[in-house]
Amino acid sequence: MNAANRQPAVRLLGGFGLCVDGDWVTLTRPSARVVALLGLTGHRDRDDVAATLWPDAPRNAATPICGRRCGG
Repeated sequence: MNAANRQPAVRLLGGFGLCVDGDWVTLTRPSARVVALLGLTGHRDRDDVAATLWPDAPRNAATPICGRRCGG
């Protein structure tokens, strides 16, 4: 299997890890939370991710935070 066909791998047990194209990627803790949530639950819209991970933040503040974490 060549690198273009590899799926990213997420390790959640025994410590967080993300492997892309055979390389382990270092993420900030908030970014790792986003990746872990999406890895466990599948596709979710940005507002839902923000409300789940930052429930105490006002929606108008949490969604931009999520956008920066999600790369969008």
